Parts: sequence; structure tokens; C-alpha cells
Amino acid sequence: MSARLEQINLSYNTNEDRLLLKVRNSSGEEYRLWMTRRFTGLLWQVVGRIIRETDWEIDLDGITNPEEVLAFEHQRAVHDGDFKTPYDDKSAASYPLGEDGVLGFRISYENGENGVMLNLTPEDGQGIRLGLDRRMLHNLCKLVADAVRGAGWNLELGKLGEAGEDTGPRVIN
Repeated sequence: MSARLEQINLSYNTNEDRLLLKVRNSSGEEYRLWMTRRFTGLLWQVVGRIIRETDWEIDLDGITNPEEVLAFEHQRAVHDGDFKTPYDDKSAASYPLGEDGVLGFRISYENGENGVMLNLTPEDGQGIRLGLDRRMLHNLCKLVADAVRGAGWNLELGKLGEAGEDTGPRVIN
């Protein structure tokens, strides 16, 4: 995806029991990727790791405790994010991954000058490449946390970068 990111939407689909990530760019392309519960937990860990381990220039406002810095930064990014504008489902001119989307299988990332290139791909074929700065990474975390809560998956995401915990019942055969 080389055009400028315009909108991201993440919603739970009860029929699929999956989250659907929709990303629309300035060229009118909409990329759709289905996220399983497991993939979502892995995405949370990866994005958290990026935020915790990447050396970014941040105005700390006198805060020195790393956990407080992260919480402050997250709160500020979410406050400044636009979560009120509804996702524009009607303006997509094309669907490079198909209107049905693809199933997320692999997550990777590369550090760049202006942020991180996050790659969400199916087992085979093209996926989504998201160029995200630190603020957008925090906003993605909010979208994931809200969608997981709405899905009722009993997936405890925990702190950014830590493994999520399954709080649901387990059956062992």
C-alpha cells in the first residue's frame, strides 16, 4: 500500500467469530483482513513490543517511570485520535485483496525513518502494509482493545508488549 492511509476500521463479525480489519487509502483502495482471536493476541504483542523497544523522540513532560511514560503517551495519542468519524464504507473504488478479504496469518515489521512498516499477511499472497508512526500505533492498540471487548472473547490483552491471557475455560481432551 503506497498511498496515504485515510481510515482504519476494526469490527467484530459474529458469523465468522473474527475481527475484520478494513484499511482505506487516499487512492480509494480498501484492504480487508480477517483476524482470528489468536492472530489478534499476537498483533497486540507485536505492536506493544514495537512501542516499548523502538527509540522514539518523545516529550515526556517530566515523567521518568517507563510505565508512566507509556501510559501518558498512550492517553495523549488516543485523545488526539479521531475515533468519532464513522468509517466510510461507500468510497472504496477497489479491493486489492478482494471484497471478502484474506485471513491474517503472519505479522512482521520494519523500522523506518518516520515510524514502522507493519505487515499483516495471509499464508500466501498479498496482505496489508501499514506505515504507522508512534501515535498511530497507540491508536491501533485502542481499536484492537475496543474490538476485543466487543467480541467478548475473554482475551486479556494485558499491558502493551506482554502476552495476552486467555481467561476463558479450557477443555483438555
